[in-house]
Amino acid sequence: MTKISVVIPLYNGEKYIAKTIQNVQKQNMSDWELIICDNNSLDESKAIVEQFLDDTRITLVTCEKPGPSAARNKGLEKVTGKYVVFMDADDDVNDSYLQTLLQSIEQEGVDMSACLYDTIHHGKVVFEHPFEPLFYTNEEMIERLFQIEFYQGFIWNKMFSADLIRKYNLKFDESVFYNEDRLFQVSYLMHCRKVAFSNSREYHYCLRESSAMGEQREHQKNVATDKETTEIEAFLKMGKLLKEKPELRKTCYDDMMFSTFRMFRKMLSSEHWFLYRKHKLRKLARKMMHIPFEAPTEEQRILRNKLIQYGFFGVTYTSNPDFFKDEKDR
Repeated sequence: MTKISVVIPLYNGEKYIAKTIQNVQKQNMSDWELIICDNNSLDESKAIVEQFLDDTRITLVTCEKPGPSAARNKGLEKVTGKYVVFMDADDDVNDSYLQTLLQSIEQEGVDMSACLYDTIHHGKVVFEHPFEPLFYTNEEMIERLFQIEFYQGFIWNKMFSADLIRKYNLKFDESVFYNEDRLFQVSYLMHCRKVAFSNSREYHYCLRESSAMGEQREHQKNVATDKETTEIEAFLKMGKLLKEKPELRKTCYDDMMFSTFRMFRKMLSSEHWFLYRKHKLRKLARKMMHIPFEAPTEEQRILRNKLIQYGFFGVTYTSNPDFFKDEKDR
């Protein structure tokens, strides 16, 4: 059995995919397979990958459904390795990336391993993931998924057990194309015992002006009206998964409300309010009125009240000039 399966979703990544493939080929261990799932790219991405297929460890498959979730699921169908790693098509990794994750997951006998990362913009490091404890329980790791200062919602700095994924038939939710990686991790961690962390910085997340993943998501949906609301839908689905863990569920819903407020502020300040006439947020706002939330500030209390009012009355109500005023100014 192959030791590690590396799955990469690909959409219009001609500028970076060759380097990403070479980064995998340069790993200091050779027992891996690379599964590249092309989402019907409109550029030369597919032709570039085909130049590497003389390496029998590399497989190129076509995914007809749009979006990174569908592509990753297509890759999971082809996995033969004992462990699975998900990379993005336009990021960089150290030569020891796979070996570091493998040592952590096998030597410690855990169900997930993770490494540190940094964020690169215009060739400069703009963020370094702080050191972590060496071990987390599954619940501690879930909590990390919702903490800004220790955010762990990404999947590309982690290694997963292929057997556990198959046993519980875990997949990426193809109806969610923003926050889908965090939703997958909650599903996975619900079946984990323990997570091991390596404090070696192995993954380099590259901020691009127009990232391949961003293009995939924009290709899938009308971003102006749908992109951010799928983040909220993912939070609601995570809340259902955490229904037996009330403290974690509360943490999830608190994070959801802050994300919703960010979106709602954007809506209130938009000159193009008509975009929100049939916005999914209105339906979601009606659901949120039943979710317990203690607003930490007066501004957020007012925002939540306005959000619920928007859910019931819609854009016609919010276009009233008084709606934009604080309650004390009315």
